[in-house]
Amino acid sequence: MSIGIKHVHIGREIDKRRLELGISKSELGRCIHVPQQHINCILEKETIDTGKLIDILWNNLTKSAN
Repeated sequence: MSIGIKHVHIGREIDKRRLELGISKSELGRCIHVPQQHINCILEKETIDTGKLIDILWNNLTKSAN
């Protein structure tokens, strides 16, 4: 039995969505209450803390692009 698991570089996916929404790293940082320098670290990571991921998803990246 094979389980199909797709490897995802979460930082790249977050950055891709950020760019789709047309928001800056600074704006993303303000939305999730972290400094821009930390945003850079998040975008470089392959994995992320689940709590931080939920903050990012619900506070910003679930918005539809205007």
